[in-house]
This record gives sequence, structure tokens and C-alpha cells, in this order.
Amino acid sequence: QYNIRTGSYKDLLVGDDYFDGDVAVDSTNQFLFFSSTSRGQITKVDLTTEDFIGVMSDTSAVPTGVAVDPSSETLYYVDQYYSSVRMINYAGLASTVEDVRNFTKEGLTPVGIDVLPTATMEDWNPDNPGMIFVTGYTALEGHIMQITLDGAAARVVYTTSNQLLYGVAVDMDSSLMWWIEDRGISNGLFAKAIDADDEALVEVASISNAIWVSALWHQEILFTSDYDEGTIIQYSISRENAEVTSSDTVASPSSGECRGVAFYYGPSWSR
Repeated sequence: QYNIRTGSYKDLLVGDDYFDGDVAVDSTNQFLFFSSTSRGQITKVDLTTEDFIGVMSDTSAVPTGVAVDPSSETLYYVDQYYSSVRMINYAGLASTVEDVRNFTKEGLTPVGIDVLPTATMEDWNPDNPGMIFVTGYTALEGHIMQITLDGAAARVVYTTSNQLLYGVAVDMDSSLMWWIEDRGISNGLFAKAIDADDEALVEVASISNAIWVSALWHQEILFTSDYDEGTIIQYSISRENAEVTSSDTVASPSSGECRGVAFYYGPSWSR
């Protein structure tokens, strides 16, 4: 963890293969979750006691993106082995893992996820609140999928000939999606309106090797990490114009190779 106010670093856990997945923070309930893709595990960290608690463990599973619903204390995650978005209660190993949506029929391998538990759109789910956005790839293309919170309905909201799409963050107040995409010669942070044509996308920032993205919409801030440079980057954004207004390297851990990033908005400090 890195405390933005004090500029101090602290290792919560050290290991060789714990951290090849995503990370998400529930500031309301003061929990951090991270997925370990190679271990088939998702772990919860109590940010008040720094205790580590297993949430999901399956030797066949390949969990990648993770997202939280603080109000229902539900963890949503992507599992590439099962080609699914799945959900489990914060209580963890004593709870049952449930499939929200399986993408086998679409031939999609899911990667990143964002959950908006109460969001609605007039042309999509006016009477069925809650949405999930998932990045992923098929044999020939990359996609962003929009699905209802119960997984009953799904549609494609972005398609690209490139397969390397990663983290996604969706701002319903401005109807904008922001995501990480590696286009070879054009790698970085992209954005477009949910219902806009694919050609309307904007590259808002170029990054050498980013994977995941985290948003603080009320502060108009996005965070991502650059694995190659070993830095955590903070972007101040215009939510109306889908553009970066300024950027700043807020952390450069000595170990480098930064991957997932999430923000804990604590009661009297920020980490």
C-alpha cells in the first residue's frame, strides 16, 4: 500500500505468484480483494486489522478481474476457465459460488469487469437495476459486453480487431466507458460513450504497459499502473469530454512491476 498523504509505502503481503490478477477495494466495508490467477484463489484483506481471509479457492479456476458491490457485500469476478462472470458473498469459502453469466455460447474469454449495482438505462434495463461490464476476446476480436446484474441479458457495446482488452471502468453519470487496450503501436487508456459507434472511441492516454484501471468518479480521477515503468499514475479527467486534463506519477515502488491498483478512501486518510 501507498499512503498518498504521507508518501509512505508498506508491504501487506509478499509472494511470487499471489498477485497476477486484479485488485478491488470496498471502502465502505473496509475490505480489499485480490485475485491470484495462477493459484485459482481470491483473497480478502481486512483493511482495519490487515487480516487475510480466503474467499474463493478452486484449483481449476482462473480468476482475473474483480469488482465489489458494497451494499450487498457481494464480490463479482471473472473466471477464464469457466468462461463466466461469477459471484460470491464476502463471507467467502463458506458461501456458494454462483454463475452470473456464462460466455461459452459467445465464444468469449472474459478478462476485466466493472459492476454498477443500481444503474439503469432506458433502452436496456429500465425496470431491472444493475449492470456489469466485461472486457474479453474471441478467436478474432476483442469486445466489451454489457450484461444485466442477474446475467439474463447481454449485448456487445464495443468491438475491435484487437484482442488485448483489460481493465474497464464505467461512469454512468456521463454514460462513458473507460478501458485499457493494447493496440501494439497505440497502447493505453481509451474511452467512448456506451451507445456510441466503435469509431467514436478516443485514446485519452498512452501507457507503455497498463492492465487494470480504477476510478474515483466523484473526484474525476482515474488510477492505473505502468508495469514496464514500475509506476502508479493518477489521471485527472473531464467526465463530460472524455479527456485527461492532467496526469501525475503518484507512486514508484522500488520493486517496480506494478500491476493492479485500487484506491481506499479512508475516514481520515487516503491509500
